Amino acid sequence: MHNLLALILLLFSVLAAFVQVAGTTRTHESLSEQQTLYHEHLPAVEAGVSDPSSSRTVRVFRQCSGFSFLGRGKQDIFRAELPLCECDGPLSESVHDHLWQEITTTAEEVEVNILEEKHWGRHYFVWDSYYDIRFHLQVCTPRVVSLLEKREYMHDSAVHPGLSVIGRNFIWQDSIPLEIGLAGLFKDSPSSEWFQVLAKEVEADLRRQNAYWIDDHLPFEGFDQFVIMEKGLKILFQPYEIDTGPYFNFIEVVVSWDLLGPYLKPGAATTIWYQQLQKR
Repeated sequence: MHNLLALILLLFSVLAAFVQVAGTTRTHESLSEQQTLYHEHLPAVEAGVSDPSSSRTVRVFRQCSGFSFLGRGKQDIFRAELPLCECDGPLSESVHDHLWQEITTTAEEVEVNILEEKHWGRHYFVWDSYYDIRFHLQVCTPRVVSLLEKREYMHDSAVHPGLSVIGRNFIWQDSIPLEIGLAGLFKDSPSSEWFQVLAKEVEADLRRQNAYWIDDHLPFEGFDQFVIMEKGLKILFQPYEIDTGPYFNFIEVVVSWDLLGPYLKPGAATTIWYQQLQKR
C-alpha cells in the first residue's frame, strides 16, 4: 500500500513538473535565408498561394509554450520575421531597430502563461494557437523604406485563422526617421485633388476585380493602409472589407506614379525618391 501511494505521489510529481516545463515560455532568435511563404499554416490544398517576395535574409523571433507529441498536446506559438534592411544611410537601421522592438513588445503582450491563465487539461488537448508576423520589404533606399506587414493568427476559440495587412512607410526627414501617413506624401490643397485622382483609380480597379462590397464604401473618404512601391502606390484592403472570403483574400490596388506624381509634395523625401526613379 505504501509503495502504491509512493508511486502515485511520484507520478503526480512528474506530471506537475511536466506541466511546469510545458507552461514555461521558450524563445529563440535566429537568421534565416529563405523564400518566405505567405501562409505557413494553410493545408497543402490551399498553400499554392505563394508570396511574391524575393528570397532574402530575415531575422526570426520564435516564442513557444506548451507541448506537442505525435500530434497530441497544445502549443501557443508566436513567430515573427523581419528582413534585414541593408540600405545605405541610417534610415534602414533605425526602421529595423524600431520594428524589432515592436516585435518583442508584441510577443510579451500575446504570451500565454498556461499555469496562471488556463486550466492545463482544457488548454493542452485542443488545437494549437499561433500569432505570426511577417514583414515584406517593398522599397529600401536611404530616403524611403516601405514594408508590408502581414499578421496571421489562430486563437483558441476561432473557427478559422485570421489575417491583417498593414502598410509601414518610413522617410528620412531633417535627420530623423518618421513613419508617414498617406496625406504626408502629397501637396496640401483645399479640394485634395490627389485624393480624387487616387479614389477614382482605386474604384475603377476594384470594379475590374469585381469586389463584392465596393458600392457600400462609396464615395471613398480615405484609405487606411498603403505601401510605397517603385511601380506605384499600393492601397490595401483587409479580408472581408471590400470583397468576400476566404480569410486570406486581402485586396491590393496599385495606382501608378505617373498619375500621382504631379501631386507629390515638393522637396519631400518620397518626391525626391520618385524623381530619381524617373531618371533611371
